[in-house]
Amino acid sequence: MPKNKRQLKTGRGGGIKILVLLILALLLIFVLYKTVFKNQAVPRNWFVHKIKTPPPAARMPAVISSASPKTAEAEPPPAPPVVKKELSPCEMTSTEINTFFKHLEQQEYIKAYELHEPIGVHLNKIVIKLLNNPPIVAGETNDLFTVLKNTAHFYRVLGPKDLSLLRDILKYENNDLEHLLNLFYSWSKLPGCKTNGLNLQLPLPKLYEHAAFFLNTLGGQSYLFRRDSRLRTLIRYYSILIIDRAIKKNENKYHITLPARIKSLIKSINTMDDLDNQEQYLNHLRNILSSLTPKAEAHEH
Repeated sequence: MPKNKRQLKTGRGGGIKILVLLILALLLIFVLYKTVFKNQAVPRNWFVHKIKTPPPAARMPAVISSASPKTAEAEPPPAPPVVKKELSPCEMTSTEINTFFKHLEQQEYIKAYELHEPIGVHLNKIVIKLLNNPPIVAGETNDLFTVLKNTAHFYRVLGPKDLSLLRDILKYENNDLEHLLNLFYSWSKLPGCKTNGLNLQLPLPKLYEHAAFFLNTLGGQSYLFRRDSRLRTLIRYYSILIIDRAIKKNENKYHITLPARIKSLIKSINTMDDLDNQEQYLNHLRNILSSLTPKAEAHEH
């Protein structure tokens, strides 16, 4: 019996020790939790910090719910290429003339005249006045009065205001003078062209009267010598082109001959350095001369 009691006593002591160790372990865990993990709580939305929201361009398209189906809109087919309509010489020339008139409308020197109508309309009236009142070509030298009348032709027909207007346009648009003269001469070769509201008519028979005036009368020569050399040369050049057209149409009623005048003008142009299209003028004059005289003679000049 004493032996069994010792064993029982020993078993109770071992159980007590185990129990004490468990209690100590729980206390240790509790202390560690309090000191280590208490202030390191995991944030509720941690995934917000871990997963970066993609930028709008990289986001996947929203999945369409089957409860409310929607058909995706198909992209429209590409528009067919725009084919630009090629403008006729009539349309191109009239468009450019109208653009020039719009340019004039914005100029202060034009506004100062207080025309009370579009400048294009007013210039058209000036042209009509000049064409309907041609200078005297035949028999100019029969009396002094006719010579004086021709000398003051433009002032007499237009009056001081419109003559001043034309002079100002020549002055302020001088840099574009060559282009403008070519533009209006090109328009004169399109007699049936009436587009873009442009009602400017420059018929060859009436232009011929003024070309003959500049080349074949004292009044016309007097007017040219009062102009600067560049304008004088350009007027002579286009007068020759107009006379040449009349010759080819058998409408040279004053029987004006051109070869000597062309040769003289070629010499003048060769000495000038202020013509943008000098070579073009020379080539055109040589071509006309070749058509009027033997080729050998034309090449000599």
